[in-house]
Amino acid sequence: GYKVTQQTANLWQYEYALYNMDSTRSVRSFSLPLLGVVASDIGFHDVEYHSTEVYDGADWAVSTSGGEISWSTSTFAQNSNANALRWGTMYNFRFVTTSGPTNANATLGQFTTGGTLLVPILAPMVGNLDCNNNGVPDADEIANGASDCDGNGLLDECQEDCDDDGEADACEILNGALDCDGDFIPDTCQISAGEADCDLDGVLDSCEISQGTETDCDLDGALDSCQIDSNPATDCDNNGVLDACEAAGIFSYVDNVVPPAPVSSSDPPVVRTIDVDQIGLVDDVDVQIALTHTWIGDLTISLVNPSGTNVALHSQSGGDADDINTVYDDDGGAGTTAPASPLSAFDGQNALGDWTLTVQDTVGGDSGVLNLWGLDIAIAGAGLPDCNNNGIHDGCELTSANDCNTNGVLDECDISSGTSTDTNNDGIPDECSAVTYVTGDTNADGSHDISDAVNILTYLFGGGQVSCIASLNNNGDNSVDISDVVYLLVYLFDNGADPAAPFPACGPGGATGLSCDSFGGCP
Repeated sequence: GYKVTQQTANLWQYEYALYNMDSTRSVRSFSLPLLGVVASDIGFHDVEYHSTEVYDGADWAVSTSGGEISWSTSTFAQNSNANALRWGTMYNFRFVTTSGPTNANATLGQFTTGGTLLVPILAPMVGNLDCNNNGVPDADEIANGASDCDGNGLLDECQEDCDDDGEADACEILNGALDCDGDFIPDTCQISAGEADCDLDGVLDSCEISQGTETDCDLDGALDSCQIDSNPATDCDNNGVLDACEAAGIFSYVDNVVPPAPVSSSDPPVVRTIDVDQIGLVDDVDVQIALTHTWIGDLTISLVNPSGTNVALHSQSGGDADDINTVYDDDGGAGTTAPASPLSAFDGQNALGDWTLTVQDTVGGDSGVLNLWGLDIAIAGAGLPDCNNNGIHDGCELTSANDCNTNGVLDECDISSGTSTDTNNDGIPDECSAVTYVTGDTNADGSHDISDAVNILTYLFGGGQVSCIASLNNNGDNSVDISDVVYLLVYLFDNGADPAAPFPACGPGGATGLSCDSFGGCP
C-alpha cells in the first residue's frame, strides 16, 4: 500500500507499506524512481525480532543515487539470516520531496532467488534541480544565501506566488498570512479570485462557517449575518437569527413494509430507507417501530442519518419479551421508549437525504417481521409562517395594507388559497375592495329611466331585493325613502338636479352607511 500527503504548497510526503503474506522468497530491497528531486526525512521501519531469533535486525541501507531511492539488506548469498521481509511481516518506507506524485513502478528485489518484481505505485514526478535554469544547482544557490524560506530545497523564486508580490505563497503563510482552509494558498488570493467573503473581513466565508465563528443556519453557504445585512426583512425581529431558522416544523414519514420483512438470525439484516425531502437542520427526531418478534433481547435496531451518524435504538434489551411497538423518543412520555443511545446525536445535522434503519436478529431460535417504521423530524425553520414563500415571516409583513380583512393572513395568500375572491384582479380581496356603482341606476342596466324609480318603490314597499342599496340614494341624504323616488323622477322628467355621486360614471360611494355588495353595471 502507499499514501501521498501534501504537507505544504511544495512538500509531499510519500509512505509505503510492504506486507509479505505468504512468499518464501521474501524481499531484500525496495526502490522507486527519484529523478531531479531531493528526498528528505527518509524513514524505515521493520519488525522487532526476539533476542532468541537467528535473524539479523539491522535496518535496511538507504541510497538516493542513480535516479532512484532504494532500501536494501544483504543478499541471501551474503547472509541467509539477513533482515529480509519474511512471511507474515510488514516493513514501512517514507520520505519527503518537493515533487508531486505521478504513476510509476516500484521494484522489489527477491531475497532467496535474486529476482525482481514490479509493483504499480505513486512516486515523485521528475524534478528540476535547477528550477530557475540559470546553470547553478538549486542546492548551491541555497547554500550561498538564496532564499528557501520553508527549507524544502526549492528556491522561493520557483514556488507559487499567487499575488505576484515577489514572496512565495509558502513564505507568506509561514509569516502569518491566513490560509484558513489549509490548501496552501493565502486566503487573500482566493478572495481576489472570487471566493466568498461577504463581510469583507479577509476570511473566507466557508472557513468562518466551518470554524463556527459565523452561522449558516439554512445551509446555503452564505453567512447569515450577510443575508440579514442585505435584506433586513429576513430577520424581522432583529435578533440576529434568520426568521427561516427560528420556527420549527415537524415532518412525518412512514414506511409501511409490505410484505412484512422477515427478522431472523438465518436471514440478512433488514435494511429499510426513508428519503427525507425537507431541507434544514434537525431539531428533534422520534422513531416509530412496529415489529413482531419473540424474545426481543435477540435484536439490535439502529438508525443512520444522511451524514452517517449512527444511533442505536434497541441493543439486545428486553430479554424474553415479545414484539416492539413503540416510539423512540429522547423526551420520554406515555407510549414512548428511550433509545439505547440518544437521538439528539442527529440534532443540528442536515435532515435532507436517506435515513436508514437496520434490524438484526443476533441469536437463533426466534424470529419475527418488521411491519412498519417511521420518522417524526422537527426541522428548524420549516415551520416558518411564510404563505407566499418569500423567506419573510408573515407576521412581519402583516399590516393594514396587506391584510385588509385583519384575519392574520396576507391578502395575497387569502386570494391564492381561495379563502377570498378577487374578481377584478387588483390583489385586494373583494370583501375589502370598495364596490363601484352609479347612483340612480338602481337595476344596474346601464341607463336611468322609469324602471329605476319602480325598482326603488318595489324595494321600499314590495319587499324587493337590491344588491346595491347605496345606488338608490338619489338625493344623497344617506337614507332610502320616497324622496329618492321623487328626486329621480324630477331628474328624468323635469330637468332636475343630477343624482348624488357617483354619477354619471361608476365610482366608489362615500361614507353613506348604505351597503353595496355588488353592482353588475360596473366592472
